[in-house]
Amino acid sequence: MKAKSPTQLSDSPIHNALPAVNHRFEALSECSPDIILEITADGVISYANPQSINMLSVPPDTIIDKNPSEVGLPASFCEFLKTLTISTLRTGHTMERDYEFITPGGIRIFNIRTAPVSMHGRDPLSIIASIRDRTDRHRREAELEAASQRLMLHASNSPLAVVEFDRDGRCTTWNHRAEELFGPRPNSVLWMWSAVIHPDDRPRFEEVYQRLHRGSEASAFASARFTGRDGSTFYGEWHLSCLFDPDGRPASVLCFVNDATARVKAETALQQSKEQLEETVANRTSQLRKTTERLQNEIEVRRRLERDLIEISEREHRRIGQDLHDGVCQELAGIRFSIEAMSKSRAPAKALSKQLAELAAAASRAVHHTRLISRGLAPLALESVEISDALEELAANSSTLFQTECSFTAKGAIPKLGLERSTNLYRIAQECIQNAIKHGGATRIRILLDCSGSKGILAVTDNGSGLPESAAANGAHAGMGLKIMGHRAEILRGTVSFLSPKEGGLCVHCVFEKP
Repeated sequence: MKAKSPTQLSDSPIHNALPAVNHRFEALSECSPDIILEITADGVISYANPQSINMLSVPPDTIIDKNPSEVGLPASFCEFLKTLTISTLRTGHTMERDYEFITPGGIRIFNIRTAPVSMHGRDPLSIIASIRDRTDRHRREAELEAASQRLMLHASNSPLAVVEFDRDGRCTTWNHRAEELFGPRPNSVLWMWSAVIHPDDRPRFEEVYQRLHRGSEASAFASARFTGRDGSTFYGEWHLSCLFDPDGRPASVLCFVNDATARVKAETALQQSKEQLEETVANRTSQLRKTTERLQNEIEVRRRLERDLIEISEREHRRIGQDLHDGVCQELAGIRFSIEAMSKSRAPAKALSKQLAELAAAASRAVHHTRLISRGLAPLALESVEISDALEELAANSSTLFQTECSFTAKGAIPKLGLERSTNLYRIAQECIQNAIKHGGATRIRILLDCSGSKGILAVTDNGSGLPESAAANGAHAGMGLKIMGHRAEILRGTVSFLSPKEGGLCVHCVFEKP
């Protein structure tokens, strides 16, 4: 679209030139992607090409012979254009400025180039203003600048060392992490990648580097040791990427280096720990196998002990039956015979009264004997009284039942042991007394409960014949009663030992844990 008719164009200062020049200018301006304006010295628009509608939003032929303010352009832009026109006419030089133009669609940035127009060396009569919309370019440049700044910021703050090498292998980029690993940045002309790679890893690293340099690969990974700033050897993970020039040729190699020393050492330590763990598991398995065998042996021992307990229980039943037969039953039989004789007797009342008194005494002895036997079977006093009282009663009953001298002594503060622990202590003392009387022929027995130390001690000492010769040494006793005492001591988390005092007899010494 033309701004003026040819006759109108001839009135413009620039169009007073030769017709050929006029036509060429007209053709170029109408085909140009830029907005072309001719502004006279007095600020009037004398020419506008079709593209001016993009900025002015009106057809070009409607703005001819008008100044910018009459067209409806913002006052600030009119003032800017006027100032630029005056400066161009006064200096006679080409000028270029950027202007932010506010449109309904938002802010747009225009680049305005002005050139003076003069004929035959005369003073400029007008200017040609070439206005190019550079909004998209400015936006792209701003985005590129922001992206570049973000990239530089990421590279500077990256936990990885960033190093770039040119075609000749010289350093061109070096961030702060690289300085922490390799030391202060050296002269890039002299410093090569081979300066830090460990000699043993250089051939492998160079092979990867050359593949990138030839363009065979765009990126690669290499694991190579390097020398740190303090001279120590570190384990590095090198992530290499090839950067290309505009012609698509490899220009440089960008390396991201991760210090993997801590991880490699941790993996080495982990492998050593794994080997140690495997060895420990093997040892533990061997120990567990031995423990299993020992437990199986103990289970077998416990089974034999259970059989022995059944046997000793039957033996105790027979003993109790014998005690009842020889003691209580005999006394009751005597009472019965006396009652039968009294029923047939014609003795005087005084004699019968005496016989009744004797029967009452015999019945009392039978009751007492029965009570002693029952208390031996089930010491009910342990449920309501202290162990010391139960042991004292056991000593008194044993003196009466077996017609022997049996005494009890307590030392220290006696703690509350509970029914189970008290029963086990009671049974140990009871077994010691029975063994001392029946097997050792003892006439004097001393029971001592000592709780003054960190552990409790139950000691039963007698003046009998001591352990029989058939008893095995080192605690492996053959008698069932002695085995049961050892078992009860284990329940008390203690031990039982058998000592032979110098004056003779036997001392059963049981050490147990206090609660």
